[in-house]
Amino acid sequence: MSIKMKIISLTVVSCLLLLSTLMANIFYQESVAVVHVDQELDTLMRLNTKSVVLNVGNQLEVLNELLLTEVANGMKVSWEVLNKMGTISLDSAEIVDLDAVNQFNKKVIKISIPKMKVGGQWLGNNRSLSRVSPVVDHVKSLVGGTTTIFQRINEQGDMLRVCTNVENLDKTRAIGTYIPAVNPDGAKNPVIETLMAGKNFNGRAYVVNAWYLTTYQPIYDSGRRIIGALYYGIMQEKTEALRKGIINSVLGKTGYIYVLDRQGRYIISKGGSRDGEDVWNSKDSNGNYFIQSIVKKALNLNPGEVAYERYPWVNEGEAEPSMKLSAITYFKPWDWVVGGWSL
Repeated sequence: MSIKMKIISLTVVSCLLLLSTLMANIFYQESVAVVHVDQELDTLMRLNTKSVVLNVGNQLEVLNELLLTEVANGMKVSWEVLNKMGTISLDSAEIVDLDAVNQFNKKVIKISIPKMKVGGQWLGNNRSLSRVSPVVDHVKSLVGGTTTIFQRINEQGDMLRVCTNVENLDKTRAIGTYIPAVNPDGAKNPVIETLMAGKNFNGRAYVVNAWYLTTYQPIYDSGRRIIGALYYGIMQEKTEALRKGIINSVLGKTGYIYVLDRQGRYIISKGGSRDGEDVWNSKDSNGNYFIQSIVKKALNLNPGEVAYERYPWVNEGEAEPSMKLSAITYFKPWDWVVGGWSL
């Protein structure tokens, strides 16, 4: 090979090596740029979902305070109406036999108790909503909400609804149901424990078949023995403005806000279409129980904190899974896991 050809060959090889190096560098820079863009998008998604779920949490804080104030005012009215009717007493000369139903497990016990009277008038055994019950219906006509007069039925402090406008699912008054001192799981019931300590219970409580924001206060006889309790409450799920606000919230083009309870049931789902559905055992595309992970992370958060769950999911109409991101916060007063999903 001539010197000229050698020089040409070396030049061509050098150019090829330089071109190869340049192309490799370009591909590397492109890959770095893609990773950088992905990281930026992930950061933006996290910030966006975090902002939205924290905003929902703040709304819940404000609403909770407003509702608790409303409940406190409702209780004041309840006492005023009750006191105008006279003194509450138990008439040991008149004993009634009743079937008492545990509000949690629906088990029935037979009891015999003296008639509870207000100003000498028996509170009655009225299950019908079409017939007026004393005190409770008057309070409802004044301020709305639900009111109940309880009678203590044993030393443990089980409290029986003897006059109420809280409804059963069959649209009858929930008289004859009682709050047990010990829940079916063996734990002390916080409402009864508080009442039997001579204190007022204020906050979220399960009432017959739903969660309410409530206040319960002891009723004493002339000897300062606790013989019952007065209750006023507002059904937590009746906060329609909040529910609609959450349902109508949008994250990007396809994201949305949701609310779960600690058992993995939807309280508020996308469009409200899956409310009440149990999704505890839902798995992502890798077979992981992502709802269980979401709930576990949420329950370990402090107020104002946010955690994230990232998992693969096949969207409707797509063949391959895509990564989904959920920001999660926990609103302890209502035991709500609030999340925001974005793609």
